[in-house]
Amino acid sequence: MDYKFILTLVVNVLGLGIMGYQVRIMKQQLVNSPSPRSTRRIEFEKKLSRRLYTPVFIMGGLVLLSWLPFVVNAGKSSVIPHFMVGWSGFDKGCNAAIDTSGFIKLKDKYRLFLICRIADPRVDEMEDTHIAVSTPRRITGGILQILIEYKPSDPITVLAQPGSQTLQIVAMLPKERDGSEIKRLSDVANLGGQILLQGGKLQVE
Repeated sequence: MDYKFILTLVVNVLGLGIMGYQVRIMKQQLVNSPSPRSTRRIEFEKKLSRRLYTPVFIMGGLVLLSWLPFVVNAGKSSVIPHFMVGWSGFDKGCNAAIDTSGFIKLKDKYRLFLICRIADPRVDEMEDTHIAVSTPRRITGGILQILIEYKPSDPITVLAQPGSQTLQIVAMLPKERDGSEIKRLSDVANLGGQILLQGGKLQVE
């Protein structure tokens, strides 16, 4: 269970307990209150008011304090959850199944892309131009299946051979982008997007 939820629950239950204590004080003191005509009644009411309102202020402070973890973490980047459900690659194409539930809050601003490349230790993976990029896909909140069928003009076909190792990369770009500007992985950040890494930080908003 999320520790932030537990903290919020505990603090609010404590606040309710203080409220119950306040109600008991009210019942007890009002029953034993002096005659309304006595000067003692005035002093009594002043003391009683302080006793009654102090728990209220404490309770209000505790309720506000319970939301502190949410406020502190509001500006922090979200951790990217596990999203690659399945993947495969062959000499004619590649595919992946992506769980988009972790990105649903970005569905109106961003689109997902599958990018495939052939493992080649001779080149920088971020600058490798032998890649294939899918068409943009909407974030649905469910499992998204993306298939790329290599065209003869795709740079990846030079290296895509039977038995070669295909690497699948998932990227996110603003919805105005169609992916045609992605020539290498380093282009993703330059276009206002992000390459998604499981366990990493979600930088786009």
